[in-house]
Amino acid sequence: MKKISYLLSLFVLLTAFTCENEPLEGEFGTQNEQSCEVAQLNTQNAALAFLEVTDETYTQLCIAYRNALQAQIQFCGDPDGILQTQIDSLGNCSEGTEVDDCASAAAAVGVAQAAFAQATSSNYTQLCNAYR
Repeated sequence: MKKISYLLSLFVLLTAFTCENEPLEGEFGTQNEQSCEVAQLNTQNAALAFLEVTDETYTQLCIAYRNALQAQIQFCGDPDGILQTQIDSLGNCSEGTEVDDCASAAAAVGVAQAAFAQATSSNYTQLCNAYR
């Protein structure tokens, strides 16, 4: 009888105390998914602003667009290399660089199309207009 109570006490003691600091609860990966969505929206906004570029605002808008693309790569990845190609086409964003309107428009269309493909009911109209 002493052996059974000793084993029962040992079992209770070992199961009551574990090495876990906190219980595992909640959804995992949500933070990265939200960060990716924010990065995609920031890239879309920067691309739309870059479409309105002038000689005076080229450097500022180019750098903002390039930084948004880099953040999107960081949070979402770039498996096809499309985002990196857009960064490379921007160059170093220095003043006096000729703006290739066709390349800029094509890059902006690509970003707007990707954003529109992931549209929700709350942002569908905005993304549709941006893509159009």
